[in-house]
Amino acid sequence: MHCDDDSTSESLSFCRVAVANSMELDEIDNRGYHGDTLIGPISPRNEIAALSFLAGICRTRLERYPTNFEDDLYRLENDETLEPFSNERNALIVIKSEKEILHFFIELVNIVTPIFIQPIDSAIKIVQDQYSDDGMRYNDIARYLRLVVYDLQSDTDLSGY
Repeated sequence: MHCDDDSTSESLSFCRVAVANSMELDEIDNRGYHGDTLIGPISPRNEIAALSFLAGICRTRLERYPTNFEDDLYRLENDETLEPFSNERNALIVIKSEKEILHFFIELVNIVTPIFIQPIDSAIKIVQDQYSDDGMRYNDIARYLRLVVYDLQSDTDLSGY
C-alpha cells in the first residue's frame, strides 16, 4: 500500500498513462519518459482519473470474492472452527489482506479528490496542515499526498479545471 513501493509505483504509472489526455501525453513525452521509466504525477486531473481508474479495478476485484471484508474479519476473530496456523486460517488472512489493499485504493480516491481539485497552493496548504505532522509520518495516505502535491508544483498548467 505504500505509494513508494515498486509495485504501487508501477501500477500508478500505468494508470496515469491509461487515462492521459492529449496534453498530458505531450507532457509525458516532453519529460523524456521512456517505456522503462515510471510516470510520476502529471496533473491533478490525471491523478484523480488514474486513481478513479484504479479504484474501479479494485471494486471489480472485490466483487469477485464470495465474502466481504467484514465477514472475513468476523470469522478470523470469532470462528472457533478455524484452527490456529491451519491452511484455511492462513488463506483467510491472505484474502483479508488482499481486500484491505483493494479498499485502501478505493478510499484513497475519495480522500484525495477534494484536495486535488483545489488550486495547487491550496492543496499544498491542506496537506501541510492536515497530513504533515509527526502523527502522519507513517500514514500511507499522508505520504502519498505529500509526494504528489509537491510533484504537481510546476509552471505547466495541465489541470483541466
